[in-house]
Amino acid sequence: MNLKKFLKEIWLDEVAPNPISKVISKAGYVGDSPEVTFKKKIYYHSISPQLQVGVTGYSRLLDLANIQINTDNEKAKNIIDEWIEVTNFKTKLEAMGNTFLICGNSILEKLDEKNIQDVVEVDMSSIIDKKRDEYGNTLHYIQQLPTETRTLGESNLQKYIEFNLSTISRSAWSPCIFESACIPRQVGNRTTFPLVELVVGIEDAMSTIILNNAYPEVYYTFEGANEDELKKEAEKIRKKKPGDRQIVTKKPIIELFESKGQSAFVDYIKYLYNSLSLSVKFPTDILIGDFTSRASSEESADLPVKIASAIKRYLGNKLKQELFDPILLQNGINPKESNLEVTFGIQETVELTPSDVLQRFEKGLWSIEEAREFDKDNCGVDLFDDDLMSNDMVKQKEDDMKAQFDMKSRPIEDNKKEIESIHKNLESIETVLKTKIKSESAKEQILTEINKIQQKIELNSQEQEKKRIMLESRQKEILAKIEDELNHV
Repeated sequence: MNLKKFLKEIWLDEVAPNPISKVISKAGYVGDSPEVTFKKKIYYHSISPQLQVGVTGYSRLLDLANIQINTDNEKAKNIIDEWIEVTNFKTKLEAMGNTFLICGNSILEKLDEKNIQDVVEVDMSSIIDKKRDEYGNTLHYIQQLPTETRTLGESNLQKYIEFNLSTISRSAWSPCIFESACIPRQVGNRTTFPLVELVVGIEDAMSTIILNNAYPEVYYTFEGANEDELKKEAEKIRKKKPGDRQIVTKKPIIELFESKGQSAFVDYIKYLYNSLSLSVKFPTDILIGDFTSRASSEESADLPVKIASAIKRYLGNKLKQELFDPILLQNGINPKESNLEVTFGIQETVELTPSDVLQRFEKGLWSIEEAREFDKDNCGVDLFDDDLMSNDMVKQKEDDMKAQFDMKSRPIEDNKKEIESIHKNLESIETVLKTKIKSESAKEQILTEINKIQQKIELNSQEQEKKRIMLESRQKEILAKIEDELNHV
């Protein structure tokens, strides 16, 4: 037994071989700073309503404050739930989620590595770099403070949990949810402004144009006036109020310089706004568009839901592996045996529309009571006639039952008519036999067959009558039960 344990420890302690492909050579290594600093991304988010709408929308879809712990071990669930409650982790996780979307990365610091009593979010606006080895493994983070630059995790990297939104290959940092809007783009020898800066610059230009139209530059020219006369006229203009009448000796020449009201850049401006909305991958038209654009945005909202679902799966697995599993270990519980799972539950439910409810009712999956209850809870409909509806439904069931018995008894009446018709036909046949057929043997054979048919008809009639009596008695019993139920409603 000890030998097996020894061999197992040797096998686990064996280090995996390093890959041949490297991220960067040791000689040329200087660090991995983000292409756009986290501080600038936070600033871009604060000045762009389009980016704010997208981030807020994803934050609501993620709903990180509604973290759910599922496990086969009730003790393990109680330990994690209590830790979340004591540390106010739901609020911290929701705040970290906003940072995660805006920066594309976020870091949680365990306040005690050996005994995880609490965690705190690292201020990403202060993170300017990280150092990795030649194989891409993080060694430590570099933090810029107002008075100093220092390293985080150089000797205790296990204290930090790094979250990455969507890391590409072996890059140091993950792009944020609106990365394409905040990166300067190079076209040939030219570098354009980031898309968010272009849109903000357009808004500044548009507001300046409107202000210039409201307050245009005005030039007054008084021909032949000397300096003293100009000062007097300037004082008059300064003191003039709207509606004042002026008595002048010289008529001024007035020139206005204002921008044109029409612009040839409307389509270009619209294109930039659409590009900025696309960069955040969220249907912002659902808030400001017309009916058609809102409808198309609701259809395209499926993509953000799928993106949010993928993000939630990643965050759940990351929190389990690097935070909750160590907490279970320090409490003496094997994480593998507890089968712990982290989910974010409320947004996983499907919201039904009235058309969905109607289809469910028509297919028989929902009753009329369930459909009416949905209308009252979700459509703002005041359905005050529930009692009347219940009585009508019972009466309808009673009528359906009667109709069902009528359908069953109808063939009996039809059979009676058919039997009477057959009897008449047989009687006419007998008359024909007796008057027109001379062969006595033929008459006897035919009359014998007629007698057999009549006997079978009589037996069949008796059976039908028994069935009719049985159905009538059964009908009376069921109708009596229905009336009894109606008396107790």
